[in-house]
Amino acid sequence: MATLEGVVQDPQVEADILLIVWEAQFKAYAAANAYSDTDYQSLGPIRPGTLEVPEGDTVSDEITGLPGGIKKSVVTETEQSVSFQLPNIEDRGLDVALGSNLMVPTYGTATTINDASPGPDTNTLTSVVDMEIGTYLEINSSGSTGTKHYGTISAISGSDVTVTPTLGVTPANGSDVKVVLRSDHAIGGMVSSEVSLRLIGTDQNSEQHVFFLPRVRMELAGSFPIDFGDGSAAASLTVSGKSIGISKAVGGVDANVHLEHHKLSGDYKLSGGPLQGLVAQLNAEANTNWFVSEAHWKEQADAAAFNDSTWLSLGDLEMGSISLSAQHGRFDYRNGLPKSIKASVFNSVGFEAGMELSEVNARNIELVHAGNRIRVDAPSTFDVVVAGAENTTTVIKLSELSNGFTNAKLVSVRRAAGTGWEKRTINAVTTGTPSITVSVALGGIPAAGDEVRQGVIQEVAASPSPSTTVFALDSATDFAAGDDLYVVKGTGTTVATNTSNSRTRLYLTSATGFATGDLIEVTDVAGNDAAGVAHSNKVEVVRIKSLNGTQAELDPGLTFIPANPDLVRLVLGISQIQSKATDTLTLSIPLSAAPAADDDVVRLDDVAMINGGAAIRHISLRLVFTSNDEAKQIVVVIPKFRLEQNETAMKNPGTEKNASMMLKGKSIPISKSFNSVTILEAARVHILRTTQKITA
Repeated sequence: MATLEGVVQDPQVEADILLIVWEAQFKAYAAANAYSDTDYQSLGPIRPGTLEVPEGDTVSDEITGLPGGIKKSVVTETEQSVSFQLPNIEDRGLDVALGSNLMVPTYGTATTINDASPGPDTNTLTSVVDMEIGTYLEINSSGSTGTKHYGTISAISGSDVTVTPTLGVTPANGSDVKVVLRSDHAIGGMVSSEVSLRLIGTDQNSEQHVFFLPRVRMELAGSFPIDFGDGSAAASLTVSGKSIGISKAVGGVDANVHLEHHKLSGDYKLSGGPLQGLVAQLNAEANTNWFVSEAHWKEQADAAAFNDSTWLSLGDLEMGSISLSAQHGRFDYRNGLPKSIKASVFNSVGFEAGMELSEVNARNIELVHAGNRIRVDAPSTFDVVVAGAENTTTVIKLSELSNGFTNAKLVSVRRAAGTGWEKRTINAVTTGTPSITVSVALGGIPAAGDEVRQGVIQEVAASPSPSTTVFALDSATDFAAGDDLYVVKGTGTTVATNTSNSRTRLYLTSATGFATGDLIEVTDVAGNDAAGVAHSNKVEVVRIKSLNGTQAELDPGLTFIPANPDLVRLVLGISQIQSKATDTLTLSIPLSAAPAADDDVVRLDDVAMINGGAAIRHISLRLVFTSNDEAKQIVVVIPKFRLEQNETAMKNPGTEKNASMMLKGKSIPISKSFNSVTILEAARVHILRTTQKITA
C-alpha cells in the first residue's frame, strides 16, 4: 500500500489495529477533487476481505563499473489499481462498476423536501409524502439541479422519512425527491467513466483510514460485475479500475499522484464515515440474495422491449452455473516519466453468457443445439387415403405405407367430412395393397385425401377461450403432464407454382399471418423429391429467415423441393404439459400466440435435433434474478445473442439431481440510442422495483 509522504504513523500502535468495516464512496472526477469533499456518494459497505489496492512500479536500474553494479535506479512506469466487492447491488454501484455513466432511471411519484422542524439532514427528509418503507429514492441535493443521491426508505414518521445509506450532504429545502421504479444500464458505448474514489476503513478505536484515488478509470476486466454465486451466500458487485495520476504538490515537489493514504482522528474524521449506521446496514444487507433465476428468449428483437409479454420461458437456471462475461477493450495512452495512463479509449465491446437449464424439453433442445434443423417425429410421416371399395370404418386404404405404421402403433385419422382427429390403434398391416386395419371403428368411412398420421393428435376446443398457456382439447385422454407438445395452426396456405422454389426458398400462395422468424411446418403433399419421383409424404419444420412479399427464405433448408399444392402451416410452439385437468392443459412454456379452435395439438413421442449445416441462430436473451425479499429484480438482456453449440449439450449429473441442458453464446453488439447517446450495445442491465417487476 502506498502512504502519502508526511502522514506520520506509529508502527507500535498500528500493529494492533483491527479494521472492522470499510465503505466505498465516489464522485464524478474533477481536477480539484479532494478526499474531504462533502459531495461524495456512498456505494455501500465493502465485503470483508475483498479490498485490494496493489501498486505496480517498473524500475530501470543503471549498471556501471567493473564488476557491474547498480549505481542508479529510476522509476520508469507506475500503475495503481483498485478492486473490491459490494454486498448491496444498487444503481449507483452498478453504474460505477460498468464504467459507462449512462444510467437512465424510470420515475414514479415525485415530491419535494419542505422546510419543516426539524429540517432535513443527511439521514432524514422532511415533509416527503406518499412514500413507503423500502422505496428507492433519488434526491437532488439542491433544488432540481444538484448532485443526485440515492437511498432506500428505512423508516417513516409522519411525513418525514429516513433513508439508508447516509447521504453525503444535507439536501436543501425544495430539493426534488423521486421514486425510482427501475433503472437501465447499458454495456457498450465509447464513453470511459472516470470517478474520484475514497475508501474509508474504521478501526476499533473509531479512527479512519482513507484510501483516496483522485482519478480512477473504471473498467470491465472480462467478468460480468455481478456474481450471483451458487445461492449459498449473498450476491456481490465487483468494482474495479485503474488510477490515472494527477499532478499535485507533495512536500513542495510536484508529483504524479495516484493514491493517498490518510489516517483521521477526532474532528478530522469524515462525516460520512462507516461507523455512522453503516455496521447495522452491512448486517442487514448481507442477507440479501437472489434466489430465483429464470431465462427467457424471443426472436431477435429490440432490447428496449425487455418487459413485454412476448418472451418465451426457457425455465429455471441452476444457481452456480451462470457464467456472464463482459469486456470493454481499451487503448491506454501512456506518456511521461515515469510513464502512466494519461487517457483511455474504448476500442471493442463484448458479452458472453453460459448457463445450465434445469428443464429438458423440445424447445430447449432446439436452442441448445444452436437452432439447427429440428425434426419432430410424431407428425413427420403421414399418408393419404385413396379411393376404393376396400375402405370401411376399420380398413383404410393408403397411397403408400409410411415408416412406423406397424401393429400396436397409434395413428390419428382426420376425415374431411368428419369432425377433428380420431385416435386409433393399428391391428393389422397389409403391404401388397397398402392398408391398415384399426382396432375401433371410425365415425365414418374415410374418403380420398383424408389424412392418417402416426401418434396422437387432437384439436383445440373453442371453449373456454384459449390462451398461450391454457387451453382445452376436444379430448385429452391420451395426454398427460410432462408430455412434449407440438401446436400448429389448423389452417395455412399452399406453396405457389413457381419454378424458383428450392430447398431454401419457397413461394407462398398467401403470406398473410406469416412473418420473419416464424417456425413453419411444410407438408410434402405432392410427394415429390428433387428428381420428381413420388415418395412417402412427410412433414418438415423450418424457420423463415426472411420474408419478401410471398417469397420466404428458409433457415435451414428442406430436404425436398416444395411444389404446389404442398401445405405450409404456422407452428405456434413446442412446449410441455405442466398440468392437466380433464381436457384442459396448462403448458410450462407459453406458445407464440393463443391457439384457435380446431388448431392441431400433437403429442410428441420423439424430438430430434439434426446437427450439421451452416445455419447460425440469433435470438434475444433475458435473464431474470429476483431477490429473496422479492423487493427488486435484476434483469440482464442481450439484444442479439448468437447461439453456440456445446461440447456437452446435455449434462448427466448422475443421481444427485435432475438432468440439465447447457446453453451458451456470444453477444453481437447492435447500434442503439441510449440516454441520447448512440452506442454499440452488447447487453443491458435493468434494476426493477415495485410495479416495474416482471411477473411472467
